[in-house]
Amino acid sequence: PKQAAQQLELALPIFEGTPETEPHEPAARFALARALVESDGDAARAIALAQQAAVQYREKDFFSGAAATEIDAWLAARSP
Repeated sequence: PKQAAQQLELALPIFEGTPETEPHEPAARFALARALVESDGDAARAIALAQQAAVQYREKDFFSGAAATEIDAWLAARSP
């Protein structure tokens, strides 16, 4: 997970603001969030990334609502 987090940290800026890759940005954010949690990384940042990904899925209507629902469940499992 730590190596995945490192690679996703490098990949995320590529997805941000690039029209061709923009639909993949929320997936990269959520993958980074999961990798951070699994590698005992910054949990607060992981939550923020996941929340941002869910908002992006909903606002831009990427793919389907299923991804946002998956993120919501992941977030709910980590809320106090």
